[in-house]
Amino acid sequence: MQVQGHRGSKGTHPENTLAAFMEAELSGATGIELDLQVTQEGVVVIHHDYFTKGSNKLIRDCPLKSLYSNDKESGISTLEELFLMLLKIRSRLFINLELKRDSGHPNWSIDPALFADKVISLVKRFNLENVVYYSSFDLVILEQIHIRAPKARLSYIVEAKIFDHLYPEELFKQIRGVGATIIAPEYTALNKELVEALRSAGLFIIAWTVNEPDQWQKLVDMGVDGIITDYPRRLVEFLGK
Repeated sequence: MQVQGHRGSKGTHPENTLAAFMEAELSGATGIELDLQVTQEGVVVIHHDYFTKGSNKLIRDCPLKSLYSNDKESGISTLEELFLMLLKIRSRLFINLELKRDSGHPNWSIDPALFADKVISLVKRFNLENVVYYSSFDLVILEQIHIRAPKARLSYIVEAKIFDHLYPEELFKQIRGVGATIIAPEYTALNKELVEALRSAGLFIIAWTVNEPDQWQKLVDMGVDGIITDYPRRLVEFLGK
């Protein structure tokens, strides 16, 4: 069972910060999940929302320097800074890189091909191809990653409601079409039958975002492959009992 710290350890530390990722490392989690966007000058930063806090300015339109000053409480970091930290401590964590793109608002992010290029080049520069996988709610950007890195592991993130109208054949067709081998469903959608169907389609199943012991146990019993949680230390302890 994989334990992924959601935005590091969102339940105990400011999300998507180096401190949160260090907590996931110390907790015994197997991996971390984090959100990526690109600044005005093309720097890949770790940040969930498309807009800066308290404003309507897009991250893509902000220079990195302004983000440091506007976001002091969350300690915004670059992906390069995270990679440097993990290499320095000889981390064994794998890294789930979520590229933020909203298909309904494509202008909120930079061009998907350029986005994919920037993230993949950083991963290659640090020789981390074997410890990362790429994820997104957006099929377009997953396709762009697959074109540039055909051997990379890809994960399609889906909300529960998608199974109301795309289950199962059409959904599986879409996932295979972009080269993804992992599906990350909102945990409320999952039941034993669906888990078996996803597994029969050859998919690795990572459920999000799950924080309560009774929910963890249900997912363990269903046979999912991993859980994304705000409390990685608690989940590691729960699984170790």
